[in-house]
Amino acid sequence: MLKKKDDSKLYKFVKFFYDRIVFCMLIRFMIEGYMELTLMTLLNLYNRQFTFNGDIAASWFSIFFCVSLAIVPVGLVVFVYKLGDKFKDPNFSGKYGSVYADLNMENNLSRWYNVIFVYRRLFITISAIFLGDFLFLQFLLVAYGTLASLTFSLHVKPFEDVRMNRIEVLNDLTILFSIYFLYLFNTPNPEAKFNYGWALVAMNLGNVIFNLGFAFSIQIRGYIKSCKNYGRKKGWIKYTRKPRQDLCDY
Repeated sequence: MLKKKDDSKLYKFVKFFYDRIVFCMLIRFMIEGYMELTLMTLLNLYNRQFTFNGDIAASWFSIFFCVSLAIVPVGLVVFVYKLGDKFKDPNFSGKYGSVYADLNMENNLSRWYNVIFVYRRLFITISAIFLGDFLFLQFLLVAYGTLASLTFSLHVKPFEDVRMNRIEVLNDLTILFSIYFLYLFNTPNPEAKFNYGWALVAMNLGNVIFNLGFAFSIQIRGYIKSCKNYGRKKGWIKYTRKPRQDLCDY
């Protein structure tokens, strides 16, 4: 077993890789891709076959992955419930910080954001797989789940960045409008359905472009800030702060 006194540089590298790559990336991958992973697993499990070797391996893998995905929501509830003030510890944040990244940890309700995030996608996935003959129940689960998420975002404002809270509200509103937009397809006019379909595509495409633009702007601003800080550190850029005009008048 590698100890700190053996080789400090090697120890730091292994610790960084173990904490940030193994823990943080894996946990974030499970949270962000929970809906897609659950959907693929349940589809394979719903149509499981034990005829050929490949089918047998895929079916057993789906069973194993289904059990693992079932543990994630319960594990998140236990984690958030017992979190306390551990998030202030740098070593703890290095391992598990991806669970509460960008959240306003001073607000206890904000800590439950990812729990709601995962459970909402779990219910949507289960309804899509097992409630195919009950479209009205599917509609209710998605609609009320989105309303609950929207209410939580408006009331709690779980993120530290105000812009991220607004993006979350925009995403929930887009999903909600898309759900109620489906009622318009009950018209017998095929031309009207065609136009409604393009309007729905345009609305969701606009949401995707807005989210991508927001993500790119954050990255670009971060790179510019890093370059400026590096330039000031090297002495290439002199930090000069202009006095505020309103203060100079007094």
